[in-house]
Amino acid sequence: MDSLKLEGLVKSFLPDAQLDFIGEPGCQFQLRVISQSFVGISAVKRQQKIYEAIGHLLTSGELHAISMQVFTPEEWERRACQ
Repeated sequence: MDSLKLEGLVKSFLPDAQLDFIGEPGCQFQLRVISQSFVGISAVKRQQKIYEAIGHLLTSGELHAISMQVFTPEEWERRACQ
């Protein structure tokens, strides 16, 4: 799995998203997504938006496993200041 491909898929659903990848895309890997689009929606709904963009990669086996952290810009800023 190419991280640029994954980034493109997520950005097709969330154009303003900032993405950070941790780990190797061929294995278990983590994705951090920061987007203004997440304002006012629960963490579960945020992750569902991401799965809408990349779910086919998981079902096809192209992406083995992924964990996500999802934040609004304000949440990320508060977290960074702690």
